[in-house]
Amino acid sequence: MWPDEILDSHPLLLGVQMKRNVSLPQCHSCPSRLCSLFKYLDKSLLELLSQNKCGQLYKKGELLFQEGAYSQGIFCIYEGIVKIFKLDSQGNEQILRFAHKTDLIGYKALLTGGRYVNFASAIEDSRVCFIPQETLWQLLKSDNGFATAFLKLLAQESSSSEKQITNMARRTARERLAATLLTLRQAYEVGRILIKRSDLAKVIGTDYSTTMRILKEFKTQRIIETNPQHISILAPQKLAEIAKFVE
Repeated sequence: MWPDEILDSHPLLLGVQMKRNVSLPQCHSCPSRLCSLFKYLDKSLLELLSQNKCGQLYKKGELLFQEGAYSQGIFCIYEGIVKIFKLDSQGNEQILRFAHKTDLIGYKALLTGGRYVNFASAIEDSRVCFIPQETLWQLLKSDNGFATAFLKLLAQESSSSEKQITNMARRTARERLAATLLTLRQAYEVGRILIKRSDLAKVIGTDYSTTMRILKEFKTQRIIETNPQHISILAPQKLAEIAKFVE
């Protein structure tokens, strides 16, 4: 946990979660269902899920959950981008990953005594489905395919986190930024990445000025195009070449 002065002053922690209930499609008709874990559920379980889930809207910058808070369920992203991060003892953010359409977040709390182990906030207006913990447990008990897929998700994220730590340590800032831009390109279907430069710096673990210098290099080389609002990827193959693992 953090000192009281950090809890009282960090911009993301000044307010409570600002969820707003919104209407979202029923699970059986959701266009993203077949790309998610819920593709394993039969009609009756999809109906159960639809009856118990709640559509919520989070504005840019608002928290979905925070570390240490008790979990009441998990979140499935219907639309938007959410950053998952931690705070160090000085209140600085360490961004762990970005979640987007069909991703589940907040489920690690099920394995850690019911408390969230990190923070999640919307980096653009996001619509999500909140699934109560009791409903999730019922789905896991009722459908072996869904339960198996859920366990694989937990294992994959654990493995992915370990690989990310290793890869970050072995890559230069330039390589880390290229890899991050490619990851974000997959999340933003419109092809334009809407992210603060300060957030990019936090993801790749370097300072703001270094991030801006590398972005300028990429722009000069016609790999990306930038303006104050967004970043567009012009040459993803070149980014992939830059982001390759250091052997």
